[in-house]
Amino acid sequence: MTPKGSVKRSAPTRPAASRPARLLARAVSIVGQRVGLMPIRLRLALTFAGVMIVLFGVLFLILYTRYAAGLDTGIASSLETRAADLAVIASESDARLAAHPILPERSGGFAQILDANGQVLASTPGLAGRSLLSASQRARTLQAPLSVEVAGSAALRAYRVPQLSSSGPAASGTTQSNANANVLVVGVSLADRNHALASLQTLLFVGGPIALLIACLAGYLVAASALEPVESMRSRAARMFRFESNERLPVSPARDEIRALARGAPRRGQLGARGGPPADVVDRGPARARADRSGAAPDPP
Repeated sequence: MTPKGSVKRSAPTRPAASRPARLLARAVSIVGQRVGLMPIRLRLALTFAGVMIVLFGVLFLILYTRYAAGLDTGIASSLETRAADLAVIASESDARLAAHPILPERSGGFAQILDANGQVLASTPGLAGRSLLSASQRARTLQAPLSVEVAGSAALRAYRVPQLSSSGPAASGTTQSNANANVLVVGVSLADRNHALASLQTLLFVGGPIALLIACLAGYLVAASALEPVESMRSRAARMFRFESNERLPVSPARDEIRALARGAPRRGQLGARGGPPADVVDRGPARARADRSGAAPDPP
């Protein structure tokens, strides 16, 4: 019975796990069980391979991004140098630029000088008199330097360069300061950069798996070598049990846990003295096993 005036509060319920989370947990559990049934050396090799995959992935990502950033920094530096070389020419009046419309070429690069209205005043050969900047890009350049990448094939850098002498009144829609300024555009092809990045990708995606395979094989061999004394101890113990020998297990020369295990294993005659079963009971083990196989009664003690 609930007292009158009191409110019955239900116990808080935990939100049920979503189906994908349950499926993921079940898959992880199944994989863990399957891995637990594998030989120790194979488990060690798979664990080593997983760690190396993560490390190689992070290393490759860092290497690729740092290499690309270095190439971009070099391109930006070359464009700034090119712009500094052409700044004096770009500051000339429209009349003088019209008289000398061809700009000096540079390997892998190109340049163009525009007026405030977008008319091409001078350019390097091969541009066919077309403007490299759109109207909006030109307007932004008149406010601050602009960097543009054209479809991943070329990098552009545009600057506002004031004219040393004015050549007439300002055109409609432009301020007097912008009318007396030209736009210098310098650019360079990204073919070399893209080729270098593609070569690095090929090297990483081809050489990476080979290096990973070699590392995993080395890890497997190291695990097999570390477990070799255990196999030697197992075969010696089987021979001792079969021939009722009183010899010791082989001791590994390395000062590790396997050596401690071999040195700490008692011999058959020491089991009774150390609190274990009496030696005669242990000695009767092989005889009883042979009697069970033959169907005869074991020898009396």
